Amino acid sequence: MAKNFRGHGERTNIAAGKITSAITAGELYRVGTTHMVVLNDGAANAANVGARTGVWELAKDTGAGSAGVQGGKAYATAGNLVTGDATGNTEFGTFEADVADGGALALVRLNGFSV
Repeated sequence: MAKNFRGHGERTNIAAGKITSAITAGELYRVGTTHMVVLNDGAANAANVGARTGVWELAKDTGAGSAGVQGGKAYATAGNLVTGDATGNTEFGTFEADVADGGALALVRLNGFSV
């Protein structure tokens, strides 16, 4: 049997210094090229843990063109809000339910990989 297995990869330890401002548990955050949901409240520059998989209810951009459809690609804005608009944003998951432009929350399944 292989002896180099270190974990399933659902969680990532976020090194001190990677989070640049205070953060609240449950927020979407990008570390390098990977989006994850931070699991603990934390201060800027403190180590934390992020979930790379699972279905999460996340803060969503409420502007025009931000709607998402179940099964459609979910993107993150520069401010780490969910949107259905690919323009200038980064794909990180799929919508688990339809959400309108004005919706403040979106149900999203994280892809679990870097882009």
